[in-house]
Amino acid sequence: MFFSPHERKIVKGYNGQITNFANKLANSKDPIVIKYIEEHENWKDFVETTLDEINKKNETRLGGRDPRQAEEDDMGDVQLQLPVKRNQ
Repeated sequence: MFFSPHERKIVKGYNGQITNFANKLANSKDPIVIKYIEEHENWKDFVETTLDEINKKNETRLGGRDPRQAEEDDMGDVQLQLPVKRNQ
C-alpha cells in the first residue's frame, strides 16, 4: 500500500486506468496471458463479478438516453398546442 507524507492510506483516481488494463487482460489473445488467466481462479471470479459490475456502471448513459436517437414512435403522436393570439 502506498503511504504519502500526508498519511493518506489509499490513493484514489486510478480506477479508470486499472479497469482499462483489467479489460485488456481479460480480452487478451496472447497465449501467455490466456494461460496465466486460466490457471488463476481468483482472476476469473474478479472478471465475472467485480469487473463485470464496473463495466455495466461505466456503460450507463448519464441523464438517460440520447435525445438525438429518438425513435419515430416517440415523435409520431406529438402535437404542439400554441397559444392563440386574439385581436381585441
